[in-house]
Amino acid sequence: MGMAKYHKEDSRAALIYFREGITEDQARKALQRISGLIEKPFGSDDAGDLVQTYDPEYGGPVWYIP
Repeated sequence: MGMAKYHKEDSRAALIYFREGITEDQARKALQRISGLIEKPFGSDDAGDLVQTYDPEYGGPVWYIP
Protein backbone atom coordinates (compact mmCIF):
# COMPACT_ATOMS: atom_id res chain seq x y z
CA MET A 1 0.00 0.00 0.00
CA GLY A 2 1.27 3.45 -0.83
CA MET A 3 1.98 6.38 1.41
CA ALA A 4 -0.75 8.88 2.17
CA LYS A 5 -0.43 12.33 0.74
CA TYR A 6 -1.61 15.65 2.08
CA HIS A 7 -5.21 16.55 1.25
CA LYS A 8 -7.10 19.82 1.48
CA GLU A 9 -9.34 20.65 4.45
CA ASP A 10 -12.53 19.24 2.94
CA SER A 11 -11.49 15.58 2.65
CA ARG A 12 -13.21 12.34 3.61
CA ALA A 13 -11.71 8.93 4.35
CA ALA A 14 -12.76 5.50 5.56
CA LEU A 15 -11.21 2.27 6.68
CA ILE A 16 -13.37 -0.41 5.05
CA TYR A 17 -13.81 -3.90 6.47
CA PHE A 18 -15.39 -6.34 4.05
CA ARG A 19 -17.72 -8.88 5.63
CA GLU A 20 -16.54 -12.43 6.23
CA GLY A 21 -16.56 -14.59 3.12
CA ILE A 22 -15.79 -11.79 0.65
CA THR A 23 -12.89 -12.86 -1.55
CA GLU A 24 -9.98 -10.60 -2.39
CA ASP A 25 -11.22 -10.49 -5.99
CA GLN A 26 -14.71 -9.40 -4.87
CA ALA A 27 -13.21 -6.69 -2.66
CA ARG A 28 -11.03 -5.43 -5.51
CA LYS A 29 -13.99 -5.31 -7.89
CA ALA A 30 -16.11 -3.43 -5.32
CA LEU A 31 -13.42 -0.74 -4.99
CA GLN A 32 -13.00 -0.58 -8.75
CA ARG A 33 -16.75 0.09 -9.11
CA ILE A 34 -16.43 3.17 -6.90
CA SER A 35 -13.00 4.16 -8.22
CA GLY A 36 -14.34 7.47 -9.49
CA LEU A 37 -15.02 8.47 -5.89
CA ILE A 38 -11.77 7.44 -4.20
CA GLU A 39 -8.12 8.46 -4.25
CA LYS A 40 -6.07 5.87 -6.10
CA PRO A 41 -3.20 4.19 -4.27
CA PHE A 42 0.25 5.74 -4.58
CA GLY A 43 1.86 4.56 -7.82
CA SER A 44 -1.27 2.91 -9.24
CA ASP A 45 -4.38 3.83 -11.17
CA ASP A 46 -6.26 0.75 -9.93
CA ALA A 47 -8.42 1.28 -6.83
CA GLY A 48 -8.37 -2.51 -6.38
CA ASP A 49 -4.75 -2.18 -5.29
CA LEU A 50 -6.05 -0.74 -2.01
CA VAL A 51 -7.14 -4.23 -0.89
CA GLN A 52 -4.81 -5.73 1.71
CA THR A 53 -5.16 -9.13 3.38
CA TYR A 54 -4.64 -9.48 7.12
CA ASP A 55 -4.73 -12.27 9.68
CA PRO A 56 -7.00 -11.36 12.64
CA GLU A 57 -4.93 -13.69 14.84
CA TYR A 58 -2.18 -11.07 14.69
CA GLY A 59 -4.25 -7.88 14.72
CA GLY A 60 -6.25 -5.93 12.20
CA PRO A 61 -6.05 -3.02 9.82
CA VAL A 62 -5.34 0.29 11.46
CA TRP A 63 -5.55 3.86 10.41
CA TYR A 64 -2.45 5.74 11.54
CA ILE A 65 -3.03 9.44 12.07
CA PRO A 66 0.24 11.19 12.96
